[in-house]
Amino acid sequence: MGKQAVENRRHAGLFKESEPWRGIGAREREREREREREREREREREREREREREREREREREREREREREREREREREREREREREREGCFRFCPQRQES
Repeated sequence: MGKQAVENRRHAGLFKESEPWRGIGAREREREREREREREREREREREREREREREREREREREREREREREREREREREREREREREGCFRFCPQRQES
């Protein structure tokens, strides 16, 4: 049965995938479907890698925020030490105190 006859039978609803004469076209369609499934799996893997990169960027931003909070706490401790030195009369910084 020629190609045109196969097409005619397909359009008439008489074509069956299980028929032995379906030939190269069906095998090619099956390979194409398999390639499409493989491309879909690859796209899914890529999306997963992208989600992992996004999670890593979020963890990095969180670490940066934590470092910033720690720097802010250190600045606050330094300001507190400054205020403490001023209350004690600035032992280290006043020349009068250093002479005595």
